[in-house]
Amino acid sequence: MATGKFLSLEQFTFIAVPPERQISSLRVNIYADGRLVLNGKFAEVLSGKAVEIRFTDDARHLCFFESDSENAVRFPKNGSKRFPSAVEHLKRHKISLPARYEVKFSEDLAFWQGDYSENPPVSKPKSQASSKQK
Repeated sequence: MATGKFLSLEQFTFIAVPPERQISSLRVNIYADGRLVLNGKFAEVLSGKAVEIRFTDDARHLCFFESDSENAVRFPKNGSKRFPSAVEHLKRHKISLPARYEVKFSEDLAFWQGDYSENPPVSKPKSQASSKQK
């Protein structure tokens, strides 16, 4: 259905924007077995820091902030630590597990805030060729 003539630039109104590079985004996943897992980038950011983790009353947001309180924790290199109380809090507020929180740092407030991602992106399954053992 080519018309043979070119359209003016003003007729092209929708701008296709690539998604934020996943490697640069900070994420936290919380699993039913109690594991709170930071993605690699976020684990790198928190490496060596003692942080306290808090949730909002409705469990839709969490925050991490540097602290020397008795509730502060340090994450191992793999970014995984068990927090059964966090899972109980999520279940009480009907947050589906595994739960994903997209995290951003607030310069003004000096903490990392995670917002619950209701419909997290689905990762593509590995192809059969790459998962076969040789």
